[in-house]
Amino acid sequence: SKGSYHDHGKQTPWRRELTNSSLHLECLHPPDDGCDVCGAQYYTMFASMYPGNMWTAKCSYIRKLLPPVEGGEYERRKEA
Repeated sequence: SKGSYHDHGKQTPWRRELTNSSLHLECLHPPDDGCDVCGAQYYTMFASMYPGNMWTAKCSYIRKLLPPVEGGEYERRKEA
């Protein structure tokens, strides 16, 4: 969403690349069970993230994630 409201000529191709990568057949149907999440690029330098927040994941992986509820289990685990 950052920068996506103002077309500077680079956003459209970048969004298309992110979308095409996340919806690529190898992302939707990985060749093995070694991957739960897939996207164009994966960064670990400052935080675990996919740029543009465009990615696909197996439903079984999503079910394992902590709910992002304030004061919920995520917050308790962060403080521990």
